[in-house]
Amino acid sequence: MSTFKVAGNIVNIFSKEIFWGEVVVENGIIQEIKRFNHNTQDPPPSGGVGGGFILPGFIDAHIHIESSMLVPAEFAKLAVVHGTVATVSDPHEIANVCGIQGVDYMIENGKTVPFKFNFGAPSCVPATGFETAGAVLNAADVKTLLQRDDIKYLSEMMNFPGVLHADEEVMKKIQASHELGKPVDGHAPGLRGEDARRYIKAPLNLPGGETSAPDSTDGVYGYQTADPMLYRLLKDFVKVHRSQPTDAEIALWEMVRGKQLDGYKFRRQHIIGGFIADFVCLKKKLIIEVDGLAHQLPENKINDEERTAALHKFGFEVIRFSNNEVLFETDKTIESILQKLNQFKDNEAAAFIPPSGGGGAVGVVISTDHECFTKEEALDKLQYGMKIIIREGSAAKNFEALADLIDEYPDMIMLCSDDKHPDSLVEGHINQLCARAVAKGLNVFHVLTAACITPVLHYKLDVGLLHEGDPADFIVVDDLKDFNVQQTYINGQLVADKGKSLIVSRESSAINNFNCDEKAEKEFEFHLNKFGQADEENLEQAYVVEAMDGQLITNKLIVPISSFEIENDLILANTEKDLLYMVVVNRYNNAPVAKCFVKNFGLKKGAIASSVAHDSHNIIAVGADATSICKAVNLVIGSKGGVSVVDGSNEYLLPLPVGGLMSTDDGYKVAAAYSAIDRAAKELGSTLSAPFMTLSFMGLLVIPHLKLSDMGVFDGDRFQLV
Repeated sequence: MSTFKVAGNIVNIFSKEIFWGEVVVENGIIQEIKRFNHNTQDPPPSGGVGGGFILPGFIDAHIHIESSMLVPAEFAKLAVVHGTVATVSDPHEIANVCGIQGVDYMIENGKTVPFKFNFGAPSCVPATGFETAGAVLNAADVKTLLQRDDIKYLSEMMNFPGVLHADEEVMKKIQASHELGKPVDGHAPGLRGEDARRYIKAPLNLPGGETSAPDSTDGVYGYQTADPMLYRLLKDFVKVHRSQPTDAEIALWEMVRGKQLDGYKFRRQHIIGGFIADFVCLKKKLIIEVDGLAHQLPENKINDEERTAALHKFGFEVIRFSNNEVLFETDKTIESILQKLNQFKDNEAAAFIPPSGGGGAVGVVISTDHECFTKEEALDKLQYGMKIIIREGSAAKNFEALADLIDEYPDMIMLCSDDKHPDSLVEGHINQLCARAVAKGLNVFHVLTAACITPVLHYKLDVGLLHEGDPADFIVVDDLKDFNVQQTYINGQLVADKGKSLIVSRESSAINNFNCDEKAEKEFEFHLNKFGQADEENLEQAYVVEAMDGQLITNKLIVPISSFEIENDLILANTEKDLLYMVVVNRYNNAPVAKCFVKNFGLKKGAIASSVAHDSHNIIAVGADATSICKAVNLVIGSKGGVSVVDGSNEYLLPLPVGGLMSTDDGYKVAAAYSAIDRAAKELGSTLSAPFMTLSFMGLLVIPHLKLSDMGVFDGDRFQLV
């Protein structure tokens, strides 16, 4: 690979500075980052971009590639246009259909393109025992996957009741991940208080008889108070700071070294988390900062306050002195330091790593969660050391509720889409969340930390962070406001340029697991004598799943059968009250059709159906009548996977031959086809922003409150069929 250079405004997220310079790349590695005087020195001709902002690439910290309806190679083709260079990808969708063969398919297909997919070992296949899946991965299977270098972590542990009750199989999977030094992703929607603590700090049986333990990367590192990877990234900046001390710093260093301050040892320019502190006493957890005149500027005062608050979260007290106080009020300065030292109790074992890479704070067993719906829930989990991944996908949208956490906990937040349909991916990706966050007034460096840095450190990804010696994974954007991406580089290869992907589509193979016959219309009829429940007064009632636009949670409704019209012993859907039929058809073998009612889909006629139905991916459909539902389901069965719409004699189908989840076609063609079928669904009357994405979660049993599996109606609060 030839040497090339890219010039522009270089964004150093770690030091929170932007400077005019040039990135020199050779054989896919950043060899040098040159700094130029923006006013007097133009960068030399390099053939690269000039005037843009160069920063590390974006990372989606939790996504199911399958939900894009694209194979990994085609997902990458679309994502690089928006500056995404890597994903943390949970392949449990294809694993629920095809088992380990499905995981292998995703990894091998991803290797055909220049993109950094980082797959996990699916922890919940099947997600529960109350549905039929196409495969089972037991603890031994999961451990085998985790032992592979191309498996980076244990994917989201959705079986939170199993964690809380210390289910043996569940705990074996978590323990295997910790023994191999790989983080464990969480999935605990609505879990608060003591239950959240028990989930996050789940007890393990580790070698030596210990019953609970931190991640292998946490613990005491002596004088080192940063995650090892972060320490390596910052140590060059430490050398620069130490070689260029101010007069006040020289004077204070002589004071603390000469007088030893009652025997307390200080370290100069020491790394604490992601910060370089001027003087640090580890034994007393005290930091001394020496500030020049620039710190009197309002914007710098704000930065200092944020820095102090962050250091305080790491357990350190901070005292500040101006240059003049150190130089001209020496005795007073020393007296103030001694008073502060004497206030603290002894803390000999105070050198724990702050919450950072590899799993979070000391004692954290399950280290992330992307299911928080409210800020209060997220704060509950943050206090126990769990990192929060803010999700904004095609269906679940939690950004507005959680965005302020980016400034409040800048080293503990990541960004993800979780599930993103192809039309949404064409429009944008993590770059859109960065733009929205900055528009809300959030600190741009905090936003970029969440979007570019924290996922790399947490999951130990082989992704460059714009440092010399790193893989050349970086992007060039127009500005730090809209984040319009000009260029994307991965391992030094230009993969997107001026809105055009340079990844070429190639033919992909397909794997599947689809073994059911076409259905008869009578199988979708709702018979009065086989449906509903009797309440205390023997009045017939029926369960209704209430869908929520933009959320994965559903409400549980119970309505009287009198809400429906009865015709020849059949309960008819009531489109005026938006009470529609919903069915789930077992796709792995021929079995009775599961049925219930659903609200908020808004269809006035026809039906929609899909074989994308988390997590077991049976066929799920919603409709206004049995005839339409039967046609829509049989369209999916006939193609062994896909999404369909039926409107009288008009039928629409998007085939998904890979596991009934993904297409092998060009990503942009799939996006256009999906947009067309999405419009057809909305023309039936649906007001949902993403009808098919919402439909796909109506069978996700691990999300409260009421769902439908192929085995029947499921109460997520009681975690049982009803």
